[in-house]
Formats: sequence, C-alpha cells, structure tokens
Amino acid sequence: MPKLIDHKGILPSQLKRDAPCTKNISKKTRYSIDSLIDRYMKFLDKARINNEVNKEIMDLAKEKNFFNKDKNFKVENLDQTAFALVKIGRKPIEEGIRIIYAHNDVPCLQIKPVPIRMQWDPDLQPLHLGVEMSVMPYGGAVHYQWFARDCELRGWIVKNGRRRKLKLDVYIPDISTHVDYRGSDEVDQAFSWENIRVIDGSDGEKSLLEFLKFESRIDFSRSKLYIVPKTQTTKIKGDYIAGYGHDDRCCAFTAVDAFLSARALYTTMVIGFDKEEIGSDGDGGAKGNFFEQILGRTIAKARNISLEKVTWGLVQKTIQNSYALSADVDVGASSFEAENNGNLDLKSMGKLGHGALICAYDGAWESNQISATYMDKILTMMNKQRVKIRYQVTGNPHDADNGEGSGSHAEYFTNRGIPTINLGLPVSGLHSHSELIHGGDLYWMKEAYKTFFENKIK
Repeated sequence: MPKLIDHKGILPSQLKRDAPCTKNISKKTRYSIDSLIDRYMKFLDKARINNEVNKEIMDLAKEKNFFNKDKNFKVENLDQTAFALVKIGRKPIEEGIRIIYAHNDVPCLQIKPVPIRMQWDPDLQPLHLGVEMSVMPYGGAVHYQWFARDCELRGWIVKNGRRRKLKLDVYIPDISTHVDYRGSDEVDQAFSWENIRVIDGSDGEKSLLEFLKFESRIDFSRSKLYIVPKTQTTKIKGDYIAGYGHDDRCCAFTAVDAFLSARALYTTMVIGFDKEEIGSDGDGGAKGNFFEQILGRTIAKARNISLEKVTWGLVQKTIQNSYALSADVDVGASSFEAENNGNLDLKSMGKLGHGALICAYDGAWESNQISATYMDKILTMMNKQRVKIRYQVTGNPHDADNGEGSGSHAEYFTNRGIPTINLGLPVSGLHSHSELIHGGDLYWMKEAYKTFFENKIK
C-alpha cells in the first residue's frame, strides 16, 4: 500500500503538534510551570464572578503580607467588583508608574431584576419543574451553549447596608431530542435568550424567596445575581488547561502573582477592572473614573500630601512618564478556525503553546493604535533577560478584506496618553463554557509581567 504524502511531501506519521514554549527548559522552569498551573486552577475554580475575583486577589495579597507595608495599599469600587493594588517605589512618582491591568468579569447570564415567571396555564401546572427565573445575557455569551446545563446562581444582596453572599444550584432545561422538531428553525429562533428559563426546584415563589432569605420580589433589585456553568477546571495532557473564565482570569491572576513577587524601583500597580465584557462603563470600568481615583491616591501617597494638593501638572507629568500593559487574552487559532471560517488571517493569530502573546495590530477602525517605539522598548527589554521570555507577536486575526478590528480596553489608557500594548495569551474556544489555554503560555506571560515591573523601560 503506498504511503500517504501531503502536498508538502511530509508523511502523516511525521506530523507532530508544536509547543516551543516548553521546549529545552530547565528542571527549575518545568517545576515553576507545574506549580503555577496548580495554583491557577485552584484560583479559577473559586473565582467564578467578578466580586469573587476581588476576594481571591485580596486573599493572595494577604498571604504575601502585602498590606503589612506602609507604602502598599488597595482601592476597590463600591460593589467590590474592581480593584487596584499599588506599591509606592523608590523612584519619584514623577518618573512614572508601571501599570498592568486586566478585567474581572466574564460572559455569563444575569438574573433580571424582576425574574420570576409564574404565568402558568392551570392545565399545564403539573408539567412545570418549579419556579422559573428569566435572564439576560452578560457580555459575549452564546445563547445555544446554555441550554440543558447544570449551573450555579452566584451573587450577593445588600440590605440595610449589610452584604450577604448568595449561592444556589440551578438547571437550564431544553427540549428532549426525541420530541424536538426545531430542526428547520434558525439558531437564533430556536435558542432565544427569552427561552432560557432557570429553575432551582422550588415548588413556588414562597419557597424560593425563603431559601434566598428574601422578604419579597423587591429584594431581587437589591441583588446582583449571575448564572455560571457548574464546571471544574481540568488539566489535559500537554499542559493544556480547560476551564470557564480564562478570559480574563488568567491575566488577572498572573499579573497579581508577578506584581506581588516583583522587586521594582518604580511605583507599580495592578488593576482588575469590571464591565469590560459590556463596554467598560460604570464605577469600576476602564472607561470610567476608577483609574483617576487610583492615580490621585497613588500620587498623594507617594508625595505624602493630601489628595486636595495633587495638582493637574503633577498628574500630567506622572502620566507622561508612565507605561502600561493591557493584560487581556485573544483568539487562539486551532484547526476549528481553519476549517470553519474563511475570513481569518490564520498566520496572524496566536497559537497555543507558543508563549505569551503580544498583539501588534493597528490601523483597523476603532482598534488600539500601537506605538512602534513602545513596541521596540518592550521587545528589547524582554530579549535582554538572562532567561529569554518566550513570546509570539500577532496581528489582526481578521483578513484585510473583512475590514474588522479586534477591540480591547487598551485604547482607554492609550487615549489617556499612557503608551499601552496588549500582552496576554491565546485562548481556544473564547467565550465558551470551557475555554482552553496552554500552561506554558501562562508561565511566560507571568514572567513577561514580572520583567515589565522590575526593569527600566528605555
């Protein structure tokens, strides 16, 4: 039987997945990768919604005795869904700040303020599985992925100034395959958001309210309640990590990990913004005033003056000498993208297992505009390290004829006058219930963040 040879003269038996980010590494580096993967997986399983990210980050900071030092402090927004950790450095604040920022939120479902559906036909009452709650999509969630899923309701209620955590196992049903006649329907029609009904097994409204310890339906308006998949993070052979919420928890975790261990001359800060998935608005969003609050407190602390004495000139001088990294993920190319989408530039997309990802695309409408000078500074800095950072540089994932850009919250800092580059890692299955990343990419991303904090940018 003749051997099968492809168009490049390579035998199928010679084909092998490439993961250069973990090739020819020391035993010490191998141990560090495994340790980081283990710690990150535990973090990801605990931090399912935005305020839980805040809590886990603050716990990490406490473990490292971060708050025991006078020049270290934190800032949180009102709902504790966005945070900043700041270290005042030995260099004058006017010489700039080194900033890495990620986001805490993730695509999911959000319970409506008036969610309970009880408009049952009495004749159909025996068919209902219990109280049904209606939802709306949060961020780039995909509707058809949420049907026939066991999930968790997570969130909190604030009543009389007191905050209480809420958690409840729930289920989202779908039509049984044997009696499903939606085959000819369009996907959006068959799987509409309004058809998603969350059930918890309660036999009536009173039972549900009692379990949540709500006095009435009005208490839903005092609450923030999200529906997330009830899944567990899994490590797969080849250093792959499958889990919910890699976007953008992987960047938030590694940025904080690098920040807490870095020995920096300059003032450094790591920020976890909220609401990135729905436009970055709000009191914890990158588009809002949260950063200005952090910056004002940082300058006041560094100069040992009151906030009222922080001048516009001092703020501008600090900004002019500051640098930032937008810690966010991007689409990772896989065979699925190659086989099912003809509008992509696959060579410009990030590849899992090829190291930290630096996005260099610009020129597309409303995309982040990258400074070539700043890009050179970052690449030169990483290339000069004793152990060279393993990274990949990517472009716009869309082909030129498609005419689309890939937006991020990097533009909000660039527009403030702070040079900013996207540095994250590639994710396969982005915005799905279980996204896939590579542990080697995770490690080199963390090392890139630490290098950024510790080295002079020149």
